[in-house]
Amino acid sequence: MSEDKRTAILVAFVKAFETIALDVLDMLITGIAGNAKRMGQKNRLRTLKDLDKSALTLADVCAQILNEETQDDQLRDVIFTQISKERLEESIAVIHDLARPYDDKFHDELIEQYGRVCRFLPRLLNDITFKAAPAGEMTLSAFNYLAALDTSLKQTLDKPPMDIISAPWKRLIFDKDGRVTKRGYTLCFLGKLQDALRRRDIYVENSDRWGDPRAKLLQSTNWQANRIQVCRSIGQPVQPQEAITNLTHQLDATYKQVAANFANNTAVKIDNSGKFPSLTITNWMSRPASFGSVSR
Repeated sequence: MSEDKRTAILVAFVKAFETIALDVLDMLITGIAGNAKRMGQKNRLRTLKDLDKSALTLADVCAQILNEETQDDQLRDVIFTQISKERLEESIAVIHDLARPYDDKFHDELIEQYGRVCRFLPRLLNDITFKAAPAGEMTLSAFNYLAALDTSLKQTLDKPPMDIISAPWKRLIFDKDGRVTKRGYTLCFLGKLQDALRRRDIYVENSDRWGDPRAKLLQSTNWQANRIQVCRSIGQPVQPQEAITNLTHQLDATYKQVAANFANNTAVKIDNSGKFPSLTITNWMSRPASFGSVSR
């Protein structure tokens, strides 16, 4: 090829692959998370027998505690007659070791994937320039913090941005001395980065798929000149406060209607047997939908 043609093809190649770099990143993170989930499920199945055995032992102890015929001063003697103290301590240790928190998402197994992350992490931190919408500022701060570490071999971090750390990650990020581990923090950050990218809270300029969606909105004088036509075409009022008021009234009316029919709604079930209430809706989209913990 001629020099000009060769240069043009190289430029086109780089431009084309810039647009799919984040597609590859999204696939990598999804693959790592999926592998961790599969490992966690296998580990879970492998340990269920031990967990069941220990749980049944503790259930027997609780049955004795609830037995009204057993006097309080005799309780310990009755329990240790049937189940030795050593066996009871062993059962408690097994349950603490094997039982998972209600909000666990195989984070332990995800930490084990850190070696795979290290293969592409330096390129991610050094070669891609991210920007953030207001909702992505805390994730961008974590990105910039990790990028500034460069090739540091420190395994604990000094004063990293803490806002990205959710409750399920805390036990895996902080060591026994309360220090933030690089391994746990990095894996937590990658999950937050993927979420922020998919919501476009984090974006890359000039990217067709992963760019800032606000950049395609009409701005300043263009918006003022076209807003009446645009609002009419989508069936919305010109004044934003009017649109918000309409949505508020619609939401309030729907809530009151659902609340009024709730007691007679056989498709809705609230389970209070766990630590947190669980809401399940059946006959919706032709299959049950569980919404997990519900807070008011």
